Amino acid sequence: MSSKVFYIDCPVCKAFVFKYNLKENYKEVEAEHKKCNNCNTQVYYQVVDGERLYISRYKYK
Repeated sequence: MSSKVFYIDCPVCKAFVFKYNLKENYKEVEAEHKKCNNCNTQVYYQVVDGERLYISRYKYK
């Protein structure tokens, strides 16, 4: 499996939130989340089929 790196931006304020390396971090998860340091939005992300990462939902604080 080749390594894929995703750069995730906040859906609310468009600030950079985190970098996700799929090869290092891969596991099937329902949803994990990170907090945007700019606007405190909780960004929930999910890995699908071991190769795609998408924002499943987000919660603006």
